[in-house]
Amino acid sequence: MRDHEKELNDAGFNTKTRITQLEQLTQEAEDEEAAQVVAREAHLQATAASQSATKNAYSTASATVELIVGLLRKDHKLVKIIKNLRDEMVLEKARGKKKPSEE
Repeated sequence: MRDHEKELNDAGFNTKTRITQLEQLTQEAEDEEAAQVVAREAHLQATAASQSATKNAYSTASATVELIVGLLRKDHKLVKIIKNLRDEMVLEKARGKKKPSEE
């Protein structure tokens, strides 16, 4: 557009206004892209923190179950209840994916 500015202006097209508008829109797009990159990084960090916290909670709960089993023995009523609860926990990696009939 700049290379043919005189021709376009002579034809009644205000190149200066359009160039200014396009420069502003380009800057806005670049700013939004930068914000998206920051948001993506924050999302990745939040996901990692969430996964770590879930793993820590599961590990601690599992260790607690094992401690209780050791104290009360495996045939105690409370141990059976706790083991059933542990089987229902959400850590998919440890228990496997739910079957469609379980959802």
